[in-house]
Amino acid sequence: MRSFYGLYTNGKYKVGMSGTVWVYDMEDNLLGRFTETPYSYVGAFVPGKDVFVSHTNENHLVVYDIANMKMLKKIKTSNCGGSEDTGVVFSSDGKYLYCIQAHWNDWLKSRLVVYDTENFEIEKEFFSNESIINLNEIEIENDGTCYVLFGESDEKTGVIENNYVGIFQDGKIVEKRTLNTRLNNWLDILMYFSWKRSGFTKKTFPLFLKEAGIKYAIPQNPCSLKKLFETGHMEY
Repeated sequence: MRSFYGLYTNGKYKVGMSGTVWVYDMEDNLLGRFTETPYSYVGAFVPGKDVFVSHTNENHLVVYDIANMKMLKKIKTSNCGGSEDTGVVFSSDGKYLYCIQAHWNDWLKSRLVVYDTENFEIEKEFFSNESIINLNEIEIENDGTCYVLFGESDEKTGVIENNYVGIFQDGKIVEKRTLNTRLNNWLDILMYFSWKRSGFTKKTFPLFLKEAGIKYAIPQNPCSLKKLFETGHMEY
């Protein structure tokens, strides 16, 4: 297989993302590709199904039937160009898709949109009117606990002053933990979870930062938002 920015599998198919969405079987034989959305780099399989969702940098959520090589749905998510390469994850039962998106008209603001995976219609929307919370990443554990990585900005200046990992429950962040900046560089954390979301591919975004001379550290041990919440730091 070629090198991809994102690489995902459900055990039956592999999807590689290079802007174009490439589909392979488990023996790495190319089955086809989708070219309708040329800025596709991040996505996820619906648990237990041959349905794949791409969260594109051209502000669309695109749903594909991988087994039949069909595009099922293309959803406009924002008017803010190039702002949608952010957290996307399914609930542990596969019934809902949690998608961090830019605010409809302001890429500096974020919202969390929940879609019903039966029809990919919006089920709920959170933080749309919240000006100080900036969501970055989201992960859901098998027990259903939802963890979010986020910053809080000053209401007057808009500058992010503190960074947290927290638990999202019942439409709000019910617990949060300040990340220990003495042990962590915020860029390290963001890049690690961006890399993880992309499937730890060699061609993923953090490596370009390193090539550009921007320093960041990669932890030696696997990390999750749950682990980050419990410990307050990553292990290097």
